[in-house]
Amino acid sequence: PIHADKFVCDGSYIKNGNPDMFVFINGDGVAGNGVLSGTAATLEMGPVRIGDGSSTTTVTMYRNVTADAMEISAVSALGTGSGHDLTVVGDLLINGELTVSSQDTTINVSGNMTGTGQFSPGTGTVVFSGPGTSQISPLDGGTKTTFHNLVADKSSGSVEPLADLDVLGALTVGAGSTLLVGSYTVTVSGPTTVQHTVSIGTGTLDCDGPFDASGGSIVFTAWGELRLGGDTITSLGTLDTSDGTVIYDRDGDQTVLADEYCSLEIEGAGVKTVGGSVIVNLTLSVSNGAHLTIPQGETVRARYVSVFGTLRMEAGAAASSELDFSWYDTPSLNVAGTGKLVLVGYNSDRRCMLRGDSDSRVRFLIRGTLDAQYYAIHYPTVEGFELASGATVTAMNDGYFDHPADNGCLL
Repeated sequence: PIHADKFVCDGSYIKNGNPDMFVFINGDGVAGNGVLSGTAATLEMGPVRIGDGSSTTTVTMYRNVTADAMEISAVSALGTGSGHDLTVVGDLLINGELTVSSQDTTINVSGNMTGTGQFSPGTGTVVFSGPGTSQISPLDGGTKTTFHNLVADKSSGSVEPLADLDVLGALTVGAGSTLLVGSYTVTVSGPTTVQHTVSIGTGTLDCDGPFDASGGSIVFTAWGELRLGGDTITSLGTLDTSDGTVIYDRDGDQTVLADEYCSLEIEGAGVKTVGGSVIVNLTLSVSNGAHLTIPQGETVRARYVSVFGTLRMEAGAAASSELDFSWYDTPSLNVAGTGKLVLVGYNSDRRCMLRGDSDSRVRFLIRGTLDAQYYAIHYPTVEGFELASGATVTAMNDGYFDHPADNGCLL
């Protein structure tokens, strides 16, 4: 072994482990290439700096490397080599370029991942471990950082992006870990697994693949968004019901999970179908071009419902369906000019029911299209069930209005 406080390498450096060594690869201002190699499976090193910030240096790992800290200076580059892992016990500072060369490569960082350089994730995995908070700087031209697989694997601590993140593969928030989305946008193309906590401020967690928060929590500290674009949504875990909006936005069919939401929005093509009892404490919105179905036997409870796309309710031989406003003050149903309300009841015993009560009279305003049969409208306000100028009624058959307001109108 080489015992020294500093080692300057203009070519190849072979080391069999010296944890007290501060290693400079081409730290003397001379351009060149270097390798990290040796006979040991893992090179145990102290702090490592690659390059001096002025001379071009390219270093390739031919072994697993564990370093107390790692700095990649400007105009310098580190390649992980095929199947070799990099573990940084402290901070990983990237002012040059770090390239992951293999899908078998894992980069494990206990501190921060910061700098002004470039990170090329390949198909590898970055794991943040260790206690405390690990921050991630924007490493893609100063605007965002891109990962393939990203894992928060802290026994107690947080991962905090300082800019937007793109995760091209899978995102995993492990037990004990918190992902602090804050005001940024975290976009995940593959599966998302939340085993502990995701905290969203005014930002967005946009999950385009399968989503499972079983055993975890989704916390909103402001009016941020959780976007769900996958075909399989297994669980929302413990979902914050006082702030934030959950948006089902797949361009295809989805099931809206039975849960309690603060606000719920339906976007994208395809049919979104309620999969159990749904509670929306504030606003349920069906966007233009979107379609939400409340099938027989299901109830949606909401305060405000805004329909810019299609809201369809269905009853069957076994059960009615229900849109329940009776839990809230001054509730309303507003069907915009682009919207369509379709009520498909089964018979006089199995109807589509829009329900208020004497303390929660509902403001019904239809500016778009109404297609209704075997329906029941309960406790409209004094304005009644209003069909505004320009509204279209394709059918309004076999329905009734229950407990209209005194001196109110029905149409």
